[in-house]
Amino acid sequence: MYVENGIAYSRQEKPCSVPPIAHILEQLPIIDGVVWDGEVIYLDNRYNDDFKTTVSCTQAKNRKPDCDNLYYIIFDNALSSSPFGVEYGRLMSLFEVQPIAGRFDLWRTKYPNILLARQNVNLNDLQAMEDSKTFEGYMLRDANATYKHNRTKSLLKIKAWQDTELTVKAFEEGQGKYVGTLGAIIVDYHGNAVNVGTGLLDSERAFIWENRNSLLGNRCKVKYFQEENKSLRFPVFLAILENDNTEIELGGSEK
Repeated sequence: MYVENGIAYSRQEKPCSVPPIAHILEQLPIIDGVVWDGEVIYLDNRYNDDFKTTVSCTQAKNRKPDCDNLYYIIFDNALSSSPFGVEYGRLMSLFEVQPIAGRFDLWRTKYPNILLARQNVNLNDLQAMEDSKTFEGYMLRDANATYKHNRTKSLLKIKAWQDTELTVKAFEEGQGKYVGTLGAIIVDYHGNAVNVGTGLLDSERAFIWENRNSLLGNRCKVKYFQEENKSLRFPVFLAILENDNTEIELGGSEK
């Protein structure tokens, strides 16, 4: 969410619903030459975040009691022409930041519902975040780069992935350019169907689709970001396995 002159806009440059975030807009300072770049998130009294409650609150037309626990996490000043390391020092000083026990990614500020993303962690903090298993990953940022309004190599997302082996329950035909070939492999995850449609080469899609009857019931190796509601977030295809755990050669292609 961007905030300019007290008005909040989504990433799609549409005005945000004001009632759920009215307290944030009242607290956020209005400064010439500053457009705040950040995100709204729900945090309980122990600073644990809840994505579903965040969505429920921010999409509501009217204010709910839970909205009192919506916070605005500031990442940067979108109008800054200074190197990020310099601008970040200004932000830390402006907001008079203080640490939050158990949160290695956030600073508390002098404004109750305004937080500053912590972007200068040390190696010990990174290890603690990895051990906690509560974070999606890391954002690696070039302190000498200036703010960019599009994708940039100076700001990279690094995620920790897991992998598992799941039984193939069905195959789904693709759409668009994938009509007549494989669109997704449907695997069983604790009794729930999960579609795995990314990570496949076109040659692999063709081979699997042509041989789908014989491959049904095999195990599929999948990598994923995390489990969520008995499903998988961002499942990516790795391989189909034989009974002896060897990977089936899918049309002679290599990743």
